[in-house]
Amino acid sequence: AEGAYRKATALDPAHADASYNLGVVLQETERFEEAMAAYADALRAAPGHTGAHVNRGYALKKLGRLDEAVDAYRRAIDLAPDYDKARVNLGDALLERGEPEAALAVCDAYLRDYPGNTSVLAFKAIVLDELGERARTRHLVDFGRLVRPTQFSTAAGFDSLADFNGALSRHVLDHPSLTLAPASHATRLGKHSGELLVEPKGPMAVFEGMLRGAVEEYLAALTPEASHPFLANAPRRFGLSAWSIVLEGHGYQVPHIHPAAWLSSVYYVKVPDIVEAPGRGHAGWIEFGRPAADFQCTVEPELRLFQPGEGLLLLFPSYFHHRTVPFESPQTRISISTDVLRET
Repeated sequence: AEGAYRKATALDPAHADASYNLGVVLQETERFEEAMAAYADALRAAPGHTGAHVNRGYALKKLGRLDEAVDAYRRAIDLAPDYDKARVNLGDALLERGEPEAALAVCDAYLRDYPGNTSVLAFKAIVLDELGERARTRHLVDFGRLVRPTQFSTAAGFDSLADFNGALSRHVLDHPSLTLAPASHATRLGKHSGELLVEPKGPMAVFEGMLRGAVEEYLAALTPEASHPFLANAPRRFGLSAWSIVLEGHGYQVPHIHPAAWLSSVYYVKVPDIVEAPGRGHAGWIEFGRPAADFQCTVEPELRLFQPGEGLLLLFPSYFHHRTVPFESPQTRISISTDVLRET
């Protein structure tokens, strides 16, 4: 990729996106000084390139040049006031600078205009913990009220749930989009499929109906609360997206959120025996509450773990950080992740 982008920039030095993408490659390989030079080329060609300002800020932050990083993020916000990533990155730089109150102000200013934004809500929970406001964090990240488990025992058209999950397993493992997960995804040492709610759906058509019913039950059970940005901004209409995660041997998922969605879920199709084994440190369980490693966190977060089981569906707000606890097993762990997307 680096060679291709260098060739593109040599052919057309004024091609801002070629320089920007070269910077991304260099940044992903932790060559931050070189990435800075590529972003500078992009900004000379297109001074209003918001992505280049944001990524330049990230490179500056990694180089310890926090004041310059803050300036770069503020420039990106001036250009694109609705760009949530710029706000989160600015807040994180302010945290690293020892200014949690300023980071909270960044969150609140954005949420006044975009009250249900997933990325900023996730970051606000981090900031509240850093400020010692654990009660406010619990209100925002309310595991007991907002994580909803549903255990299925039957599936329409199948003799048993085991038959249904077996059909789902075969559908996932044979899916043409299943591939080793790229570094840009949360999956490590595993495979990741593309969209599963496309024809031919096979058993996913049945799963889609089960999922839609569970989401509608979740929405019906919510008590609207004007002071809670998630509860106050439930969608009236929604679409669904689904993909599969296949973990083998030593697979796991790092902490992440689903920034494009309002509500997310995971359904467990196949679970290794080690997940149910006592004394294995919650191997293969799903953990909520631990932020992604990139954030400047000094406070140990409050966590909630759930034990996977075949046929279990967990629905949760998309801004809840979650991960799979690493495990070692010769057996395969297959899950289907979904997003509930707002429709206008």
